[in-house]
Amino acid sequence: MRALFLYHDQNKKFVPIADGFTIGRSEGSLRFDHDPLISRVHCRFHLVGSDIFVEDLDSTNRTQVNRVPIMPKRRRRLLLNDVIKVGDQRLILTQQQAHEPAGSQDATMYRKIVALKGVEATLSTEVQKPAQEGGSTTLLLANSDLSSELHSADSRRHRMLEKKMKRRGALLEKRSMRRWSIGIAVASFAWVAFQLLSA
Repeated sequence: MRALFLYHDQNKKFVPIADGFTIGRSEGSLRFDHDPLISRVHCRFHLVGSDIFVEDLDSTNRTQVNRVPIMPKRRRRLLLNDVIKVGDQRLILTQQQAHEPAGSQDATMYRKIVALKGVEATLSTEVQKPAQEGGSTTLLLANSDLSSELHSADSRRHRMLEKKMKRRGALLEKRSMRRWSIGIAVASFAWVAFQLLSA
């Protein structure tokens, strides 16, 4: 069987893993006692043939694989360079320990991605503003700021995120315009009804 390692992104160390390997705060094969977001025993790794799975052990803050939470007591198949997030710890699955895996990012790039998620949340709330309050204008400005931020990144992941945000920005602007059109139609109908009733 091939050797597998978890690369800890923060302290730049490789940890060998085997069947039954666990991660936790106070118990487990790998412990992070300084991270309050990790449960006592957070997750377990299973080797089945040539496949590797991670199982969330009903943790308070669920285990994530590539930013997608795993359902408690469910196994999720892992591929090389998958990013496993346990609490605030980022671990990358690799089969070598000579150099950083392809999925690793320096801390500043990771913070940029987290900041972009905040901008995405702002975009979601801005579309709920009525058009006459400037919701569409704010949306376009936020979307252009996001695009310029994404153009500075040169990795494939950032290009994919840029495409996703452009599609989402166009969709949000379209929804805002639809709400504005519906508002105009309702106001017109009310005016016609008022004119008919007052005549």
